[in-house]
Amino acid sequence: MYVRLFVLMVLVAYSYYAGVSPNTRSHGFRTAVAYGLLVFGPMLYLLPTYEAFRLRQPKRLTVALLNLFLGWTVVGWVVAWVMAIKKPEVVLPDGEESGYFDSELLVRGFSIVNCPKCGEKVKEDAVKCKHCGTLLTPAG
Repeated sequence: MYVRLFVLMVLVAYSYYAGVSPNTRSHGFRTAVAYGLLVFGPMLYLLPTYEAFRLRQPKRLTVALLNLFLGWTVVGWVVAWVMAIKKPEVVLPDGEESGYFDSELLVRGFSIVNCPKCGEKVKEDAVKCKHCGTLLTPAG
């Protein structure tokens, strides 16, 4: 995620520098690299939208619209970037905050219960607690 950001920033900066540099010895190469700005610039601009869709964010349409219309302001782009990479907050069915708990389980539709011995959260259809090793009885 951050590697894409860094690489695109370097490519945009290099393309821009190649376009504004007064050196005429390598004019053809510099012109070709400067045209790379036409490709890498929009890629960098739309990077928050790409990340939101890649990470399947629940508010990816909001990120896309914010990025498209307010991304030209640096603040709008940064807000879109933060919204794109932020993990969604998950509230467990009994109202507790999820804390360290992996939100992928709830996104995929698993039910969560507490282990009777250690009290940690485990999937309802788990056979053994992953925290303490207690054998669990199937819910039914």
